[in-house]
Amino acid sequence: MRWSLRVKLAQNQTTFGQLLLATGNKPIVEESAKDQFWGAKVQNGDALMGVNVLGRLLMELREQLRAAPSAFEQVSPPQIPNFLLFGQPVETVRAKTEPGTLITHRFNQQPLQHKVKISGTIGKNDWESLLHLLASSDLSPEGAFLNLELRFSPGAADDPRIKMLAEMARKFGIRFHVL
Repeated sequence: MRWSLRVKLAQNQTTFGQLLLATGNKPIVEESAKDQFWGAKVQNGDALMGVNVLGRLLMELREQLRAAPSAFEQVSPPQIPNFLLFGQPVETVRAKTEPGTLITHRFNQQPLQHKVKISGTIGKNDWESLLHLLASSDLSPEGAFLNLELRFSPGAADDPRIKMLAEMARKFGIRFHVL
């Protein structure tokens, strides 16, 4: 299960990684009506009883993601003899980076040098995810510098929406240039 969760994170960095980080330091419990090993059952109306192995593994994964985000760029198969999928040996799983994906695992480890790279086509939900990620990161905005490059199609400089975006950015003291 530990390996499966690492693979899930490598292949779903945007959604799964941000979801894990958004939990902060809160306990993660898989509430189950029938499984006290992987999760916990509700007892006496509000108490949860169980081993909660899945929740513990998710909390462990969350700590690993915070400590070494780049460790999830690839996940090697576990050292299990004859570890097969559909009769074929399982190979190293590499992180997906598709257009519109927020890549949150490329950090420079120097203080105040953390970077979030945005690549591809960014949709409305990606912007909301980015803002949620920044808000839940526990990073101090003091002394922080945000460098965001947006590339639009030719003629975008004449688009009234881009002009409005530039005006709003300037009101907030953000340098905004349309090249």
